[in-house]
Amino acid sequence: MPNYSSKPFLTACDEEYLMLIEVCEEFEKQKIDKTARETSGNPAEIIMRNHLRRQNLNLSTMPDVTIQESKIKNDLLLLKSGVDPNQKTFQSDQVKMCDCD
Repeated sequence: MPNYSSKPFLTACDEEYLMLIEVCEEFEKQKIDKTARETSGNPAEIIMRNHLRRQNLNLSTMPDVTIQESKIKNDLLLLKSGVDPNQKTFQSDQVKMCDCD
């Protein structure tokens, strides 16, 4: 079992700490407004996607997308530059990497 007591603590200026706060805030928003937010993914996924987009990565914009000829649904695809991220299905040559369920 890892010894977490020897690991450095997160501080308020660490990106991971800020993301954790944002995930908590998104979770609270989803508890209040379940209509539009239900289809946009879970709180951690939404915050991670937003932070990765700020790094200028081209990411799929919705959960449960597929790669053509595959039945596997993906929550997040890293797409090649110039590919429209607002699709439900992508060709394999448009994708750099995926996170599969």
